[in-house]
Amino acid sequence: MNPTAVRLISALIPSRKARHAFRDRHAAPKTKPAGDSFAAMDKRLKAIEAQLNLLVHFCFQKEIYPEFGKKLRVGFPAEDATLAQLVGHSWANSGIGASVKSQYISEQISLAAAMIHILPDDELFRIFRKIAELCIPGSANFNAVLGHWNWVLWRTGKHEENLRLMEEFFPAGTEIPPHIFRRFIASAQSAGRDELARQLMRKYHKKFLTKELWKSHMTAKLSAELGMRDAEIDFVCSVGDEITGNARTGTLEKMLKGKRVAVVGNGPQEVGSENGAKIDAYDVVIRFNDFPENPEFRRDYGSKTNIWVRSLWVEAPHRKSIPDVIVGEALHSEFPNLKIMREVAGMRPAHIFAIPAEIYYEVHAYGVNHPTNGTLTLAWIKKLCPALSAEDCYGFSFKDETVPKALTHYYDSPSLQKGTAHNLNKERAFLRELFGLKGD
Repeated sequence: MNPTAVRLISALIPSRKARHAFRDRHAAPKTKPAGDSFAAMDKRLKAIEAQLNLLVHFCFQKEIYPEFGKKLRVGFPAEDATLAQLVGHSWANSGIGASVKSQYISEQISLAAAMIHILPDDELFRIFRKIAELCIPGSANFNAVLGHWNWVLWRTGKHEENLRLMEEFFPAGTEIPPHIFRRFIASAQSAGRDELARQLMRKYHKKFLTKELWKSHMTAKLSAELGMRDAEIDFVCSVGDEITGNARTGTLEKMLKGKRVAVVGNGPQEVGSENGAKIDAYDVVIRFNDFPENPEFRRDYGSKTNIWVRSLWVEAPHRKSIPDVIVGEALHSEFPNLKIMREVAGMRPAHIFAIPAEIYYEVHAYGVNHPTNGTLTLAWIKKLCPALSAEDCYGFSFKDETVPKALTHYYDSPSLQKGTAHNLNKERAFLRELFGLKGD
């Protein structure tokens, strides 16, 4: 019998003794038992990893391409029985060595990370807890799963819950990795627990000095207030203060009041429409990320740009001059680096804005776990300009009668080469409801 078939069939046999008997009966003769061969164990481990990687991929695709699930006969989201079965088979077929167990847990963490964009928060947190309880406190796997858990709680505004997570898994005296530590500090600030935030920041300074405190405006600001600053912290504070000042005074709302606003996405829906002149006739035109400025698209997409929505995660060509910039979710996300923020500041726009955290929370509450900047911007502009209608939105697939199978642009965009983890179906449903379009 084919060795691969032997391994696959034996994996379904629950009894260890019967499983080995089946292998001995059908496997090709070996001079040394497979269980004693490091190379054989390594092959089995790679097969397990490949299966788990397939599950990760399935997790990304399950709602965007439902038919994909028919090709995989494993229940998802991860029911207890399925996980238990998979754990049993994987560990049994790998010899249950400590390194193999650690590798398996690592794969489960990758699977959970994929689920961040798919599962409801409660289900996701249940899975995080199950994995964390398998890990040795302080180990790399423990810190990895707590890092994901801590990130989701902070990102979705569950700050008190995040602080309870700290108390449960990182009791006093426990070493906390800096990236997790920073989010605990930010959660304490967001929850209005100022004294706790200051206490945590002083502990952070003692252990890590100012390491990467520039990654969020809140932690940078607090560090500077406590007298610990560097060039990066000063830069983030400067830009962040401008953004929060514009938010406090309602600058963007005042700018858009009484104006005709067009929001132009990067989808191919306008190709051949000859809507360029119509778009340019609006008082304010908003565009996104790496939109092209070359003349060949002007007939359909126009050329006017008043506000540029700039993600901190997407490369885009340099713009010589755009009046105003929205730097995505700069104040309730983490800067991957300061390169893009420095580029934006170097353009010297009249105003710099950021999408408010409340908008993210509203979209997330609808079930869109990882919304695009396009969806977040539309939700924000619609709130500021209630008169904005679907007819004022160009290059967006939510207006189509058919559901798109993938995120596409009307030009060759490097930002799409790595694919997308966004749930386009959920975003479409949210936007159609937002703009009063009939359901599918």
